[in-house]
Order: sequence, then structure tokens, then C-alpha cells
Amino acid sequence: MTKKIIDIYPPEPKSSDSVSENKEQSSKPSIPVKNKKKRKIPAVFAGFVLILIVFSIAIVFLTTQASMALEIQPVKEILRLEESFEARVSQEEIDFEKKIIPGRFFEKEIQIKEQFKSTGVLEKSGRAEGMIKVYNTHTPITPVTLRAQTRFLSSEGSKIFKAPAKIYIPSARIENGKVIPGSVEIKVIAQEAGENYNIGPSNFSIPGLSGNALYYSIYAESESLITGGFKEEVSVVTEKDIENAKDLFVEKAFEEAKVSLKNEVSEFFVLLDDSIIKLEEIDCPEVLDMEINSFFCEGYVKINGLGFKKLDIEELSKFSANLLLSPTQVLIEETLELKYLRPEVIMEKGKLFASLDIGFETYKDVLVEVLRDEIRGKSREEIESFIYDNYPQVNGLNMKFSPFWVSKAPKDSQKIDIEMIPLYGLLE
Repeated sequence: MTKKIIDIYPPEPKSSDSVSENKEQSSKPSIPVKNKKKRKIPAVFAGFVLILIVFSIAIVFLTTQASMALEIQPVKEILRLEESFEARVSQEEIDFEKKIIPGRFFEKEIQIKEQFKSTGVLEKSGRAEGMIKVYNTHTPITPVTLRAQTRFLSSEGSKIFKAPAKIYIPSARIENGKVIPGSVEIKVIAQEAGENYNIGPSNFSIPGLSGNALYYSIYAESESLITGGFKEEVSVVTEKDIENAKDLFVEKAFEEAKVSLKNEVSEFFVLLDDSIIKLEEIDCPEVLDMEINSFFCEGYVKINGLGFKKLDIEELSKFSANLLLSPTQVLIEETLELKYLRPEVIMEKGKLFASLDIGFETYKDVLVEVLRDEIRGKSREEIESFIYDNYPQVNGLNMKFSPFWVSKAPKDSQKIDIEMIPLYGLLE
């Protein structure tokens, strides 16, 4: 009989004693076993701790390196003075004591031709004239003579025309029991000038014969137009026109030459209008009393000017202004304003004399080293209050602390940067 081998045995039931014994053991504090391994700290937690330590060290370090930038906008004042100076072509350098700067000649010539209008007015007129035939039907038959300037009244327009010469009208004749009028053709001229007397064929009576038996037997007719009447105004050149044309020509030529010269002068030079002299030559043709609407004048203008460098006059102005400043005043050079007064040029000697109205903006400076010591370690509010109370020359402030969490000025005054900003305002 084959023998069974059993290598797995079912657990034996624990006795009540062993169970109670285990309960007693579990209720007692556990005693660590010496050969039991320790638990490891998670790597993520260790990394976080390390970052926190580095960040804290960085904050402490940056705080010790804190700095402050202070910008001050000062109260500005106006400084004005008047100074005389001289520019000489022979001068090579600025003489600050004698107020002499180097000068330079400039020259320009311009030729122009200009049209001018005639302003004179001439009234012109003409009287209409033409030929008419005068008839004589008077009976008893007799010739009739009319004096010069006899008037004829037209049936068309009731216009008066006059015969310039004496008129002889032959007598009528009887043929076959009929009266054949005697006639003569004459020239007549309108009593007045104007287009109204230009008329077509018309019948004419003679007002001077009114009340006389001849009034009905002496008459006239025209077979053609009577023309030539007019009234008009025409332009004519007067002596005043020519005088004005010359004056305007010189003025315009001078302005054109001056502008052209200034455009050619470098922006680094100053050329005053009053330092320019001119020589002109002009020709207007013989047009006096001519019936024309306009006429031309032509010629040239030559101008000479004496100028100087802009930098030289600015340097001279700054020199003169600085002599008037107190030790704490600062000149804002960019605000320089100049007005030139009473320039006088002696061209043949190459000299220009003038006065300057000089204007500068200034401000009173602060002692930076002293102010650094006064505000170190103070907060923004304390700094503002202190400066406004003790520095009346201050108009505005702007502060920047670095790093951004710092709210007080460094205790080390060398880490405080102070700058005066008189032109460009405060930092944003």
C-alpha cells in the first residue's frame, strides 16, 4: 500500500489562552526591534525644503542689496538779460570778455521779370454817322438852303443827328403834272456818342422847321445803316503805375533773394534780416499813357549779408547768463531763447553790432550728498514729507525702490541715486 505524503498542514485552532495572550501583548507598547530598517524621507519633500531655503537666502541677500532711485523735479525760474555783442569777419575765436564772435559774409543775386497791371482809366467814345438823302417838295417851286448843324430827327429811336455842313437842296420840278422832289445826299453825325445812335434805315424830320411851311415839304431818308457810335473805358499806364511797379519789383526781388540766400545758408549759421543790404537795377519800358492792360518790368537784386555761427552766440549767451547765477543756481541750457535787437551792419568793415534779449530757465540745485544722508532708512511717506518741508525749490518727486517689496530707502546712502529732472518730467 502506497504511503501518502502530506507537506501542507491546516492551521491548528488557537487556544483561548493563546488568544488572550496575544491580546495582552497587543495592549502593551511595542518595543522597536534593533534589526528593523528606518523609513526614507520622500524626494519631493526634500526638494521643496531645499528650494524654500534657497529662496529665503535670496530674499535676505537682495534685501541687503536694496537700492533707491529718486528723481526731483525742481521749481523753475526765468532769467532774462540784455547783452550787446559784435560779429567781425576778421575775428577767428570768441572773445568772451569783449563780447566779439567770428562773422562771415553771404551774398546772393537774383534776376526776375514781373508783370504789373495798368490802373489808369481812359474814357473813349465815338458818335455814329452815315449818309441820308434830303428831299425838297416845296411848292411854289423853290430851292432851299439849310445852315450847318441842322438837326434831323429819326423816326427810329427818335435820335437827333446833325449835318456838319450847310445844305443846298434843289427845288422840285413838275413832270406830267407830278411834283418830282429835288434831293441831295449829305453826311450826318449823331448828336451824342454811344451805341444807341447806331440805327438802321429810317425817315427824318427837321425839328428846326416846326411851325414853318417847309416843315412838311422838306424831309430826309436813309437807305443804309448809321453806325460807329460807342462808349468805353480802356486801361492806360500812368506815371504812378510805373513808380509803384518799380517799388513792388524791388520789394519782391529782395524777398525772393533773401529767402533764397537763407535757404543756402547752413542751419548752423544765423543771418539776420536787418543785416542784409541790397543793390538793385530795374528797367520798365516806356509805356506811359499807353492804352494797355499790363506791362512788364525786369532787372535784378543783389544782396549781401553778414552772419555768424549759432553755436558761437549760444556760448556767448551762456557765458553772460552764468555770471549772474548764484552758486546754487543751475542753467537749463536747452531752454535758451534769443531775440536780436537793433542790428547795425558796416559791410565795408565786415562788422555787425546788435543787442541780445537772452532768456533762460534756471533752478536751484540740492546738495545730493547731504540729502542722501537725510533720507536713508526712511519710508516713501517720510521722504516726501521731509523734502517738501525742507526744500522749497522742489516741485515734484518720484521714487523707485528695488527690489519691488522694499518700502524704505537703504540705510547705506551710497545705494541712493538722486537726479534732478528739470526738462523731461517725472518717471511714470
